[in-house]
Amino acid sequence: VKVLLPPKESNTTVAQFKQMIKQAVSPDLANYQMVQNKYLRLIYQGKILNDNTPLRTLHAKHDDVMHCTVSERASPNESAPL
Repeated sequence: VKVLLPPKESNTTVAQFKQMIKQAVSPDLANYQMVQNKYLRLIYQGKILNDNTPLRTLHAKHDDVMHCTVSERASPNESAPL
């Protein structure tokens, strides 16, 4: 699924962007079931992003790639599933 980042001036956080990703997969039932009640991790430039980080601070460019992993459980520093 391809999800575009919000405008650079937006205060969207990583946690909010994870919600946008879940909404983007909702029309596809198989993908929807895959991400609901699961932990999403966003990885950008080799770093796992903290939920409180504003996306604008990443200085992402147009063709940059952000990876999303889905898991059953959280790592020790993660909060409840989004």
